[in-house]
Amino acid sequence: LRLSRDVVGPILALRASLQGLNTGHWVHARSVFTGDELEILDREVARLALRLAEAYSSLELRVAERTRELAEAVSKDEALLESIGEGILAVDMGGNIIACNRSAEQMLKWEREQILGKHFSACLLLRTEDGKLLPPGEHMVQLALERKATVRSTPQRTHCAERRDGTTFPIALTAMPFLLGVEVKGAVVTLRNITEEKRIDTMKSEFSALASHQLRTPLTAIGWYIELLQKED
Repeated sequence: LRLSRDVVGPILALRASLQGLNTGHWVHARSVFTGDELEILDREVARLALRLAEAYSSLELRVAERTRELAEAVSKDEALLESIGEGILAVDMGGNIIACNRSAEQMLKWEREQILGKHFSACLLLRTEDGKLLPPGEHMVQLALERKATVRSTPQRTHCAERRDGTTFPIALTAMPFLLGVEVKGAVVTLRNITEEKRIDTMKSEFSALASHQLRTPLTAIGWYIELLQKED
């Protein structure tokens, strides 16, 4: 009975207290006052529990602060993406859209919830200038994913994008792979409506043709007069 009271009992009490130490509950109430090694052990367990409580509290504060910083960074990135005037789409290596901004929604007449997770070919139809639909294998986004290189429109090679309502508009498109470390994870697609640029180019071409015609007419008449005068001489 004395062995049970003086040795086994305190050991069992220490064991139960240690088992009770857990995340969010780092409390050890001292219960051994035998004046021997068991009391020393009990005192050290109490100190350990106190240090664990302090460390856990400090860790919680750091995690909360880091979480707040990350949330602010994400909010800033989202605000920056939304403020870009050009349309932005992000696709994974399978061609599925994983992100887009408001400009892309407005440009293509698609709601964000309707295109996220869909293949880009279902929402970003490209046609040649003569109206022919580009085959999937020739789509600029697909080429960028396959080649793992940037593919962009050029003045000699422009396309028209088809909106959800079936209307089209001339577009300048750039598809650039994005990396996670050294591994390609997808592509970022930049869309720019060049309707106004095309209109200005057409106006310049028409003006040049008209000016050339207007200048050519008096020059032709002058040439005829010169030929006539030469014949009279």
